[in-house]
Amino acid sequence: MKLPNRAAVGLASYLLLGGGAQAQVTWRVLYSEALTVTPPQATAQERVLIGRAAAVLGACPGETLPSGPELIGRAPGPFLRAGTQETALVYRACELFMGNTLGLLIMRAGQPALHLTFRGSAISEVYSVLDVNRDGLRELAMLENFADAGSGEAWLTVWDFRRVAPGGLPTTPYRFLTVNDRCEPDSSSKKGAMRHYKIWVLPGGTPAFKADESGAKGCRPTSLQPMRAGIKPLGPDFLAPLPTRLPLP
Repeated sequence: MKLPNRAAVGLASYLLLGGGAQAQVTWRVLYSEALTVTPPQATAQERVLIGRAAAVLGACPGETLPSGPELIGRAPGPFLRAGTQETALVYRACELFMGNTLGLLIMRAGQPALHLTFRGSAISEVYSVLDVNRDGLRELAMLENFADAGSGEAWLTVWDFRRVAPGGLPTTPYRFLTVNDRCEPDSSSKKGAMRHYKIWVLPGGTPAFKADESGAKGCRPTSLQPMRAGIKPLGPDFLAPLPTRLPLP
């Protein structure tokens, strides 16, 4: 089974969530398979920086990337300090079956301000969310894809840097299932089912979320059909692990 292949994103305009005080508060799209942008290309300066950052990780638990650490996401902030120019860089340092080692660097004025690592991760996309909780900071969205023997899931985790765990790590107050495909290994089989979700957010001090569900019986449909609209996002089968804080490169 092939999960949705959306390009990695690092562009705040990906979401239509106005950050200005005069922006009308209404339901906006938080995630949709239909939205795509071009994957980020690392600048020479960023290649040097993520190379230094990957060196902090130490020995690779899997396969080292032949061409060195790879930038998979770039997203504009601010994430940590309101009123500043910050950028999140997410890089893949190591490949491992069913989970890679990735690093997150938050840059401020060209200098590292926070360095985290995600181990055993399937993060494939990164983008900014334009302040859904109205605290003056953007949130950072990461999409993870999991697939095995014809079945697959995708999860959207929105990291909120306003709420931090001990050590200055972000918590994961927002986590949503976006794909839940249950298919037989035989791709010609009509057994199984496909469920995909479009996630909406209503910004506010305590943001609200809902989802539109589309799907099909079987695993080789020509198109997914609308099923339920305006439902609450399904609860996760598991929680996203907190990243580990690292020294700055």
